This record gives sequence, structure tokens and C-alpha cells, in this order.
Amino acid sequence: MKKNISINLQGMIFHIEEDGYEQLSQYLAAIKSYFSAYEGHEEITADIESRMAEIFAAKLSPTKQVITSEDVQALMAQMGSVKDFQVLEEEEAPTGQTHEQQFNYSNNAAGNSEPFTGTANAGQIYTKRIYRDVNRKIVSGVAAGIANYLNLDPLWVRLGFVLLTLIFAVPGGFPAGLILTTYLLCWIAFPKSYNLPETSLKKLFRNAYDKKLGGVASGLALYFGIDVAVVRLAFLISAVLGGFGLITYIVLWIIVPEANSLTDRVQMEGNPITLSGIEETLKNNLRMQDENGRESKLARIILLPLRLLSQIIQFLARIIEPILKVVITLIRIVAGALLLFLSGVAIFALFVVAATALKFIDGSSIIQTGDIPFSIFTESYPQFGLISGFVAILIPLLFILFLGLSLLVKYFYLRPNVSWPMLGIWIVSLFLLALSAVDFMHNFKEKGEVTVQKAFPVAPYETVLLKTRNNNQPWGNTTFEMETYAGPDVKLVHTFIANGITETDAIKNAEMITYNSRQADSALILDTNYKYEPQAIYRNQKLHVKLLLPENKKFRISDDLTWRLMASFDENSTDNDRSKYVWQAKNNRFICLNCPPPDTTTTNTASETNNKDNNDLDAESLLMEAAEYGSNTRNFNFNGFDKVKVSGALHLKITAGDQFTIQVRGDDNMLRNLEIEQEGGDLNIKQNNFRLFSQNEGTTLITITMPVLNDLDLSGAVKAEVIGFKTENFNLDASGAVQTLISINSRDLKLDTSGACKTILVGSGENLTIDAAGASEIRAHQYKVTNAKVDLSGVCKARVFTKNKLVASASGPSQIIYSGNPTSIQKDESGMGRIEEE
Repeated sequence: MKKNISINLQGMIFHIEEDGYEQLSQYLAAIKSYFSAYEGHEEITADIESRMAEIFAAKLSPTKQVITSEDVQALMAQMGSVKDFQVLEEEEAPTGQTHEQQFNYSNNAAGNSEPFTGTANAGQIYTKRIYRDVNRKIVSGVAAGIANYLNLDPLWVRLGFVLLTLIFAVPGGFPAGLILTTYLLCWIAFPKSYNLPETSLKKLFRNAYDKKLGGVASGLALYFGIDVAVVRLAFLISAVLGGFGLITYIVLWIIVPEANSLTDRVQMEGNPITLSGIEETLKNNLRMQDENGRESKLARIILLPLRLLSQIIQFLARIIEPILKVVITLIRIVAGALLLFLSGVAIFALFVVAATALKFIDGSSIIQTGDIPFSIFTESYPQFGLISGFVAILIPLLFILFLGLSLLVKYFYLRPNVSWPMLGIWIVSLFLLALSAVDFMHNFKEKGEVTVQKAFPVAPYETVLLKTRNNNQPWGNTTFEMETYAGPDVKLVHTFIANGITETDAIKNAEMITYNSRQADSALILDTNYKYEPQAIYRNQKLHVKLLLPENKKFRISDDLTWRLMASFDENSTDNDRSKYVWQAKNNRFICLNCPPPDTTTTNTASETNNKDNNDLDAESLLMEAAEYGSNTRNFNFNGFDKVKVSGALHLKITAGDQFTIQVRGDDNMLRNLEIEQEGGDLNIKQNNFRLFSQNEGTTLITITMPVLNDLDLSGAVKAEVIGFKTENFNLDASGAVQTLISINSRDLKLDTSGACKTILVGSGENLTIDAAGASEIRAHQYKVTNAKVDLSGVCKARVFTKNKLVASASGPSQIIYSGNPTSIQKDESGMGRIEEE
């Protein structure tokens, strides 16, 4: 047991062992006695005590709270003793070495490969390691640690990080993010240290003892070892010629610290922070204060305006500094909260996906996987790939979570003994994920087909209705084709296509999907898409349905099916709403029997569609029959609008007509929660109790008739049909889980979709622009245009028809399929994006 004594070094309280206190008292007494002959010796002694306090503070830790005699001896070895240079005061070293060089030489002679810090024994090899320098940190100590390792001024390393980030942020952002990521990884990887040795190098300071304005020029002159007059002249010339010198001076004035203390002056001159280094600096400063160093009257007159500017800048700096601190704190808090929120939401969503994949919960209705049902995808993909993908996503999200938390509390919780294993696990998971992708793609080597034929007797019926039924399956790769033949029945030839490791395996995979069709009197009802069998796996299944129709037989065809069979209709038919006419199957074409002449077809034909027989309404693919929405209706009296905005889980039908009419049909509750208002030319419709995945979605039908429609904005889970419009410009903005069927002729048409939107476009125009993100799907191959521009990102898919020019960009795993033999094609494929001809 030892007795401890409390001491005060420049305002810092330390507990020191009694024998260590005696050694420190004698050491300080010798220092005070030696420097008492210097002017301002009290300030000199105070600076030395401050330096001692820094060294002692670095030796304390949560497990060590007392300064020992060994710590005092280490401090004396690091700072040096008065006796080391007192006897040499009146003569130079025999070899012409400075006191500093002699002091370092004595350490090296003892066997030390680095300047002795008091922590290594004589003859011990010192292994240099990289640490985070916590004592000299601004953010985390990474830059100060790298500077200590490379024997550089930390200012240059910090400037390097900042300048590289700013420079790389201008062209694209990714390299800048890489620089920041590198800094964060160093923060995680480098252990922290409170006891790194001082580096004996010059540090850049503003020289407060020889300054005209801010001491920048004098500090640079000392750092580079040149005449200060040359530096000042260079600044003045550049300031006069272009102003760059003035900007540079002000920037350095802001970021370069001023050498206020004695230790700062020691480092500014390149001397070590030891007693010999301090003495050398004092002698240099004394030599500077002679008569030759005084300014002339002319110099004082010339510099007077600049010195006034100096006072103004210093005054503004004192005002701005606390404001900047508040702003930086607010940025840190906002950034931390945002990262915490985003990472928390993403981690929650990731666990929802994992729980759905493991069948703990049924979240398939909120998980979008394009054409593939989520359960089918998880059954198809290798299990080790799903697990490695989960881990590969989770670890970066956890890192972002800890980073956000660290920004909020200013303490980084992720320790190196945890972060390094996490990094290793993440790299292994990425490797396994890549292996699983290779293994998964191996299942698509060969292609196989299975053909099934069904016949439906229709001879007793003069006219047959061909219609589709929406079977609520994700829209997949199902195509329809029509041919005529000499026979009495309607025949469906189903060709199921799939991939596999072998052809036999591919045929087996093709048999994992089924297609439903049935006959109800004179109506033939076809599903819009195939279904997967139980326990089916995804192998790029496709279905081609060929309708073999009796020659010269009459047909009525539903709206959805007319779009799917667009290529089979007589080109002389210009009305897009083909479902209201009677067609004859002849020579592999549909010939209209009661269509009006092309020159008499006007937009009011669409209004006739709205008043057609209810038997035709059930032919629609997205919307139910009117009676299925309920008997409650409300009419709204708005007019003069050409833009419609709808949000919620509503069903919407907009047709062209001469008059404005709005009718809402649905459940009483839903009608009460519906808000419709007009602002100028905009009609806004909103469902107040909207929930994206509500069980009640689709219980309200809104039917709108209007002469002109230029803009349509849909969000949420809207299902919409737009029929019969002819316009110069048409814009569709869709976000969320919107499904839209549009039959329109427009010179310039623009689609902007995001989320999991599905869009079918039919008609013709001059220019088509598509901008889609997320998991959107656009089927515009039946909308014939001259020029098309398509930009997809995420996991989108688009099919387009263009005759002249195609500008296509696909990033991520997006896919663009084009037809029409365009004469000019510009492709931009990045990542896994594909652009190919149909």
C-alpha cells in the first residue's frame, strides 16, 4: 500500500504516488531555476507544466487513476533533463550537432529504433503500429493516427480527406462515398491510443509573434524554411492579379491554428517538445526581437487597411464560430437520426422478408418480386444463397445503425473485436451469394416445351364472346395469338415453356404451371395469366396461348383481350375501343362488321361505350362489373378540368365524351371517406382512410367522362382504365402499386412510374418517353410510335414498339424488349440491365 498525493498542474488534478511526487517536485524546481533567467519565465514554466499535464492525462484510463513513479521517470525521459544540455550551453557539440540531435542520438545509442517514449526498455526493438490518436483527434483520431504513423503533420492528412471527398463528389459521388467509407473502416479497424509518441517534425501554425495580419505568411515561411518577405510578396502579387492569393490566405487563416502557447511555437519551428527544444525556440525568438526587425513607417501605412481588415475578420470569426458549432451539431444530430430511422426501417423490412420466406408470417402481399410469386422464388433459390443474402444485407444495415447511433451520442459503439469478425462474415456471405447465383443460373441451361390442346363447341351460337378473367396472379410471360382454321370449334393450344438443367428437366418444370379456361354458353372465359402448381419452382416459365377460331365465325372481344390480340385486328379499324363491335374471324384476321367509317369516328364514340349494355362491362380485365361495387352511388358536378389526380385503393374508369360527368359507386363507408375537389384545371380525388394493403381495396368505382385528358397522376393501389382519348400531349405519373390500362392516341406521351406499378398502353403516337424505377412493368408493345426513349432502373421491365429511333437505358437487373425494327438504336446497359429485340 502506497500513500497518494493530489497535485494541480495548470488546472488539472492528478493523484500521484508519494515517491513520484518527490521526483516530480525536484524536476520542476530544476526547470524553474534554469529558466528563471529568461524574460517571461512564469509563462514558460506554465507551458511546460501544461505539457506535463497532457502526458500524465494520456497515461490514465478507467483501470488506472494514479500516476506512478515509473510514469514520472518516463515523463523525464521524454521531456529531457536540464542536466542533458546545461553543461553544453556555452559550446556547440563536437560534431556540429544541435542539442536536439544529441538528445536523439543518446536514445539511439541505447538501442531504440524510435525516439524513446519511456515505454520501452533499452535494447528492446520497438514495433511501429498504427493507432487512432485520441489525444489529438477532431472527429475520431484517424487522421492524427495516420499522421503519427507517417511522421506527418495531421493538418495535411485531414486536408487530404476533405479535399478528396469534395473533388470526387463533383463528378458522380461514388468515389467520394468510397473516401468516407475508407475513413469509417479505419475508424473501426484502428485501435485507439492515448499515449502515442510525439513526432519531431515541423507543424504548420500561424505565427502570432511575427505577423502583419493573421501570421499565415510567417507560419508558412517557418514551415518551408524560406524568407517571410518572399511569401508575403507572393500573396500580394497573386491577390492583385486575380484574387486567388487573398482567398487562399483567408482559407489558411481559418483552418490553420495559431501558435499561442510555447509548445505550439516549439512544434512550429520543428523542435521536439522537450526542454532542449523549448530552450532552442526561446533563443530563436530572442534573436528575432532586434532593431532590424522593426517596420518602417511606409510599411505600417501600406499595411494599415489590411490590419483593419484583419480586425474585422477576427471579430466576424468570433461571432461565426459559435454559430458554426451549433450548425455542425444540428447536422450531426439530423444525420444520425436519419441514418438510425432508415436503417431501422430497412432491418425491420428485411426481417419481414425473412419471416415470410420461413413461412412464420404471410407477408407475400406486400413483397414485390416482379413476375415471380415470392413463395415460388424462395422455394427455387438455393437456401444457402438466401441465408448469405440475408447476412450480406443485414451487416451493412447494422453498421449504418451503429453509425447513426454514434453520431447522436458522439461515441462509436462498434469495437474492433466485433467489427473485424463482422467484416469477415460479410465477405464470406458475399462469396457464398455469388456461388449461389452461379448455381441458380445453372438451372437455366436447356429449354423445354409442353403443348396441350382444348376444344370448345361453339357451333350453336351465332356470336361468341371472348373475354378474360383477372386471376390475381402477378403479370407474367403470357402471350396470345389468333389463327383461323376450317372447323366448327374454338380450340386453345397452350404451349408451356420452361428452362432446366436438361431438356427432360425443362419439360418437367414447364408442367409446373397450369392455365384455366372455361365455357359459359356463348362466352369463352380465359385467365389473363397462368398459375403455379403447389411446390413449383421458378425456371423462367412462359405460356403461349394460340386461339384457333372457326373461319368466318362472329366474335365479341373484351377490352383486355383486344389489347393482347392487337396485331390480329384489321388495320382499317381506327377506334381503340374495339370491345363494342362485332368481328369476323377471316384469313387469320379480325374483320369488323359494324365499325363506322374512319372519317366519322370521333371521341363521342367513347361516350357510347359508357352507355353500352351491362353484358359488355364484365369483359374488363381490371375492373369488376358495376353491380359488384354495390348499389350506393353519388354524382359530383365538376367541369372544366383536364388533369386528374387519384390516391388510395380505388378503381377508376375515365372515358372520352363531350360532357363532364363523375359518378362514384361503392360501399357507404367508403363513399363517406372519399374526398373530391377541383383546383383550377385539376380534379383531385383522395381516399382518406387509405391503407395500401387494406382488405377493402377496390370497393369503390369512380367513373369519369371528360372531353380532354392531358395529365393523370395515380398513387397508392389504384386500378385504372383510360379509354378513347386523342390528344397532343399526355402524361402519366404512377407510384406505389398502381395498375393502369390506357387506350389513347397522343403525339407525345410520357410515362413516369415508380414502385411496383403495372401499365398497359395501346394506341399510337409520335414520341414515347418512359422513365421507370423500382419494380415497374410497362407493356407498350401495342402502342406504335415513331420514336421511343426508355430509361429503367431497379428491377423494371418494358416492352415497346418503335419504327424509327430507340434510346434505351437499363440499369440494375432491368430489361427492355423492343420491336418494330427501328432504324436508329442507342443502348446503355449497366449492371445486369438487358436491352434486346423481341
